[in-house]
Amino acid sequence: MAVDSAFGAYEEMKPMIDAGRVRPLALFSRTRLPALPNVPTMTEIGVPVALDNMKGLMAPAGLPPAIQRYLHDSFRKAMQTDAWKEYVAKSGLTQDYAEGPAFQKEVVEAYEVIGRAIAK
Repeated sequence: MAVDSAFGAYEEMKPMIDAGRVRPLALFSRTRLPALPNVPTMTEIGVPVALDNMKGLMAPAGLPPAIQRYLHDSFRKAMQTDAWKEYVAKSGLTQDYAEGPAFQKEVVEAYEVIGRAIAK
């Protein structure tokens, strides 16, 4: 017996969820999404995997500090706009912010979680 399934970010799956083509069973995020309050996380159902859907800006190593600061400030400012806030709300996302080393740490930790899950 074959079972069709899909993995994807909520904002990518939302049109199919809304159309009734797929039914969310569990979230890989650390917490439940406000848009899907009745869908448990993987951790809640006994699978100790928590991966948030990260979006981030990355640049080549060695980027001059002045350019790093300009990009950081520009994107941080964009995240305060009504257009961005509307996108986040419409997409059903949650917003968190990690700068530089903190974001890098989150990315490395996510890869480690994925590696451990694959190894099992």
